[in-house]
Amino acid sequence: MRRGPLLALLAYSCISLAVFGRDVFGDLRHVVEGSGQSPAYYGRDQSIFVWSLAHGARALTHLHDPFLTGDVFAPSGYNLAWATSLFGPALLVAPATLLLGAITSYDLLAL
Repeated sequence: MRRGPLLALLAYSCISLAVFGRDVFGDLRHVVEGSGQSPAYYGRDQSIFVWSLAHGARALTHLHDPFLTGDVFAPSGYNLAWATSLFGPALLVAPATLLLGAITSYDLLAL
């Protein structure tokens, strides 16, 4: 097995953490990666991704349809197939989302 690709992945991951992750290391559960000067993320692009990760974990644990939700445009709901949702990555990080929260899962995926 070649170690070169794994070492390159490790090196780029460390550089990414050093450059982009320094703002979130102090408060990984409350600061959203890419939020700029303000730790609040409402109204920015990150909010749909954080919500999508939380919704994916909730749909998985409660056995709900992951592509339909009543949380948006209640009571009729919304079809998430028409939205930029992250159901695939939400399944991958569902254990981390359930243990640490959706913001932490988003930060881990973004970094």
